[in-house]
Amino acid sequence: MIPLRLSLRNFLSYRTDAPVLDFNGIHVASLCGDNGHGKSALLDAITWSLWGQARTRSQSELIFHGEDEMQVELEFIMADTEYRVSRRFRKSGRGRQGATILELYIKTASGHEPITGNTVRETEQKICTLLSMEYDTFVNSSFIMQGRADIFTTSTPSRRKELLGDILGLGRYDTLAEKSRIKSRDSDASVGRLEIEINSINRELANKDQYIARLNAAERDNTLIGESKREKETEKNRLNGQVQQLQVVKTKLDMLISDKHRIDVGITSLQTKIQEQNKHLDDISQKSLMLSTFEDDLMQINVSSGEDDLVTQEYEQKGAEIQLLESQGNHLRSNNDALRSEMEDLRRKVDMLSSMGEEAPCPLCGQPLGEEGCKHLAQSYEQEGKLKVDSFRHNEKLIRDYDLQINELKSDIEKAKATINDLVSARDQKRKHLIQLIADAKASRESMNHITSMLERDKLELEGLIVELDKVTNSIPHLESEISDLPEISMNVYKIESEMQKLINQQEELLREIGAMQESIDRCSRLESELVEKTETFNFNAYNKGIFDQLAIAFGRNGIQALVIEQAIPELEEYANHLLGKMTDHRMNIRLETQRENSSGGEPRETLDIRISDELGTRSYETYSGGEAFRVNFALRLGLSKLLSSRAGAPMPTLFIDEGFGTQDSYGLERLVEAIRMIQDDFQRIIVITHMQELKEVFPVRIEVSKTSRGSTFVVS
Repeated sequence: MIPLRLSLRNFLSYRTDAPVLDFNGIHVASLCGDNGHGKSALLDAITWSLWGQARTRSQSELIFHGEDEMQVELEFIMADTEYRVSRRFRKSGRGRQGATILELYIKTASGHEPITGNTVRETEQKICTLLSMEYDTFVNSSFIMQGRADIFTTSTPSRRKELLGDILGLGRYDTLAEKSRIKSRDSDASVGRLEIEINSINRELANKDQYIARLNAAERDNTLIGESKREKETEKNRLNGQVQQLQVVKTKLDMLISDKHRIDVGITSLQTKIQEQNKHLDDISQKSLMLSTFEDDLMQINVSSGEDDLVTQEYEQKGAEIQLLESQGNHLRSNNDALRSEMEDLRRKVDMLSSMGEEAPCPLCGQPLGEEGCKHLAQSYEQEGKLKVDSFRHNEKLIRDYDLQINELKSDIEKAKATINDLVSARDQKRKHLIQLIADAKASRESMNHITSMLERDKLELEGLIVELDKVTNSIPHLESEISDLPEISMNVYKIESEMQKLINQQEELLREIGAMQESIDRCSRLESELVEKTETFNFNAYNKGIFDQLAIAFGRNGIQALVIEQAIPELEEYANHLLGKMTDHRMNIRLETQRENSSGGEPRETLDIRISDELGTRSYETYSGGEAFRVNFALRLGLSKLLSSRAGAPMPTLFIDEGFGTQDSYGLERLVEAIRMIQDDFQRIIVITHMQELKEVFPVRIEVSKTSRGSTFVVS
């Protein structure tokens, strides 16, 4: 990975107005500035943008104080292709995880096109695949991080081997080993499955002889049943011929029986008809004899209609009486109306006398009547009024009597009218009946000859039917004798058909058995071919399992990987000792031991111990400290980078050295600078981070970092 441009926003000590760090044209540069001004933050920005990791800080701690969001964009070249990665992080509420947005682009002729995954994890995996290294591999090879130059030397032996394996790209052997184990498991599963299938096939093939025997037996039985069916069919056809002949006779018999029934019905019908005709002739004769009687009765009815006139005269006389009584009543009502008027006039006169007293005038002379006159006149009025009241009441009584007589007369008239109506209705009814009887008697007399003729014809027809009935009746016994064997023959046909059906059922069962056995035999033939194929596949998979088991061991940690490490150790030792010799005037030497004797005996244990030799002898790395330990660490780290470069077959892209050189004296610093210059052609870019004034002017390019009230910034010179 070769960095091209780095831009930061609110990352650690850099604010939103931080300049873009352009790496173009830089080969070896010093990244300098006072402690805490933001030198290491630039390298943290690179690792955070690519892997989301920056030393030991959490993401929230990487945001500039007081801000909620940060962003880093890095443009870089990998395998001659330019990419851009952008990582953003925003804080969330208390107790909640922040939100990360990670985007990856590839530069094409039309610009940067996104190749971002569906999730942050997926995009990070794409970046790791693209760079061919994880974060730990990077910080153990290309990045000598501040305070972690000894990360390789202070790791456990097993971890050292793991890191060395990552640098050597042994992960692909782990992948191959895992694939081999998967292939082995798949082959083993196929072997197990095929073994079950082969055993199942062998069990089925063991029944093949039984299937053949059952097939032969079923075919023999089927042949015998076929012969029995043909014999039964011949007998059935013979009996059916007899049945058909007898059915013709039976049909003729049925027709005769039907004719006999028809003749019986005809005879019965004619006999009934002749009886009815004789009865009809008797009725006609009787009606003819009654004709004169009916005519006399009709004449008598016409004479008896004079009674109606007497009743009519009676209710007409009562009507005249009603008119007389009504006239007299009306006259009395008129008299009462006049009396009522006169009584009212007398009352007014009496009232006037009462009101005027002695001053009342005389009705004759007009003079005042005086007391006696008034009294006398009042008595006269009273007597006259009493007479009129008596006359009025007498008239009212007469009127009521007249009304009663009128109502009685009207009731008598209604009864007379009802009597007349009843007489007329009864007479008309009887007249109509007699007229109809006379007409029927005359018609019967006229139809007597026709009925007599029909009666003679029916008698002749009856005699013919009786003769025909005798003929049919005599023929039936002969035909019945001919078909007497038909039920037995039909029963024999039914029995044969039942026996044939049983044979058919048996034959169908045998055919199913034949089909099933033939299918089983065919299946066995197919299984025999399949057995050959499965056996070959079984042997092939069993062989493959052995091969893949061997490959899993070969690709494992104790196989090819161990050999690669064994071959790489001398190269790493040689390069590290070359650098260490330059830095120590060849006083110190590194030896890497890959095996250690087992304290309990037995085979040596795999390890990766670091042994340091100097003028005092050979000691373990852990006994060194200060500047000597740093030089050992530095030599091994550069040796790992060189090893990675040589394994890649090309110069390593970038080396970052962020480690305190304060442990070194002036002589040690000169040796370190000389070592860096010695390896500069092995890398595309070397960035040395330092705060020491002595090292600022040593390298051709200087990136000067400073810190202001607005945050950190830098200048490239």
